[in-house]
Amino acid sequence: MKNFLLLITFFICLAVSGAEAKAPYILLFDREYITVNPDGTYTGVDECRYKVLNHDGVKKLRELSLHFNSSYGSIAVSKLVIVKPDGRQITIDPVKNSSVNTESSQLDSAIFDPAQKVLSVTVPGLETGDILEVTSVEKITKSRMPGEFSDIAVLQADFPIEYYEYIVDMPESKPLKSICIKDEEKGTVSFTEEKKNGRIIYKWIARNVPQAVPESAMPAMYTCIQRVLTGTVASWEDISRWYDKLSAPRLAKVSDAMRKKTAELTAGKNSDMEKITALFQFVSQQIRYTGITSEENAPGYEPHDVDQ
Repeated sequence: MKNFLLLITFFICLAVSGAEAKAPYILLFDREYITVNPDGTYTGVDECRYKVLNHDGVKKLRELSLHFNSSYGSIAVSKLVIVKPDGRQITIDPVKNSSVNTESSQLDSAIFDPAQKVLSVTVPGLETGDILEVTSVEKITKSRMPGEFSDIAVLQADFPIEYYEYIVDMPESKPLKSICIKDEEKGTVSFTEEKKNGRIIYKWIARNVPQAVPESAMPAMYTCIQRVLTGTVASWEDISRWYDKLSAPRLAKVSDAMRKKTAELTAGKNSDMEKITALFQFVSQQIRYTGITSEENAPGYEPHDVDQ
């Protein structure tokens, strides 16, 4: 039994090391600088350098996909450069090689938000051994929760990361109240905080972060690997009060027809559970879910009017 377990362990280690050896590319450098306004809106500039290791890396990096929601902001690539092994630099026009489309993958969950977009940028001429330099600018013009800032920085990936710098530049009058590192790779992340000219500069630096190996049927990778979560909201109660205020007008749109149908379905039912079961069975079997985002106040968060 001991030899069997040792053999299984050997094959697992071999598989993991093999997966790491087949990394498509390495993130040599990433500097993400987010400048936050007092109202929670912000501008983020992300400068990256990737080293392409093999043909798989070429396939994955020759079309970049950046996701955003146009109800809340925009994203654009401002710099796209290929550095060849001999030092030659090829500058690519990111505007001419970009297109914006509604994200089609959301239809898999029967939800459609026309503002959910993907910016696709093609990188012609990319080859194994090249270094790809990309700079993107994200502008959040409407905060998800009014007056508040929140963000997630994923400091690990299914490729090795040599250096990743994540900086959040906040007004001193609105400091971060929630900071959390989840699924931390011990010894890879350092943190500093500095006050300067009425601002607070929070900085995380990740070095030599090992490649994460995807597993079959795992949840979205960014929910399972090393990441920094930041926010200015003080408590979940604050979020609850905001969401209650947001939802109340929508939930109040009860029509006379709804009241009549409810009375009909619950007639003769004595207990709350009997009434709940009758209502649930009707709704689940007779009412189609409408997953189209049409609200403007907090699209994607506020419910539809219940009479719809």
